[in-house]
Amino acid sequence: MVPIAEQIVILVEQMITFTKSAEGAKRKWAEAPEFELPAKVSEVLDNTVIARFYNSLSAGLIARGAEYEMERLKKEGNAEEQALADLEDARNRAAAYLVKSCDKLEQDLDYTVVPIQKLVQIQIESGLIVAARRLRA
Repeated sequence: MVPIAEQIVILVEQMITFTKSAEGAKRKWAEAPEFELPAKVSEVLDNTVIARFYNSLSAGLIARGAEYEMERLKKEGNAEEQALADLEDARNRAAAYLVKSCDKLEQDLDYTVVPIQKLVQIQIESGLIVAARRLRA
């Protein structure tokens, strides 16, 4: 099993690669004629709140990745003071952005917390409905 710290580094690398590879496609997609039409409520949510949510996830990954690198450098004895200072600055800035972003999301979102028991009941019920429909088909 891959340690969580290494998983974070891998995920950050994958996100960077994906973002770079998707840039041209996003630009072409954004120029499509259907973007002249008014947005649906779900599209507004996707492009405002959801984008901010994923930016928050990225900030958390940056903070954790910087922390991981600081610990790794210290363990290996390769810890240059400037590198550690830069990593600490990156971690602190990402963590501050994460707190600010999450606070703003909590203010802007109209949501209710669902108790875990209720959530599991809904998931089980949905699974049973799907299973029953497949048995009939």
